Amino acid sequence: MFFYLSQFLSFLAMPLTIVIILIVGGVIFIKRKWGKKLLWAGIGLLLFFTNPFLSNLALLAWEPDFKSFEEIENREIGIVLTGVTNLSKTAYDRTFFNKGADRITHALQLYRMGKIKKILITV
Repeated sequence: MFFYLSQFLSFLAMPLTIVIILIVGGVIFIKRKWGKKLLWAGIGLLLFFTNPFLSNLALLAWEPDFKSFEEIENREIGIVLTGVTNLSKTAYDRTFFNKGADRITHALQLYRMGKIKKILITV
């Protein structure tokens, strides 16, 4: 019972579910003053959260500025987060990279430049 309740509550906490509840509540109670406010709040939130320009601005503000390789200090270990290789390919004598391949290539470049002494690859 607890599992189903937690799944239902996590569904209700999703932003799209909240926006849909606001819009449906606004449509059902459109004749009342607060029904119109619910509808406009739902439409406004939907337009705000689905606007790619605003999401790109937020993502650009979240990302740190890049450092050039010369600015990076020497370290003992460079940590590479995995999840960039494709394991479903049938050729087992080579590695297929997805979109995050620059993680390992930058680590290799730093290793060859002598900026890091060892590479730690996570699982």
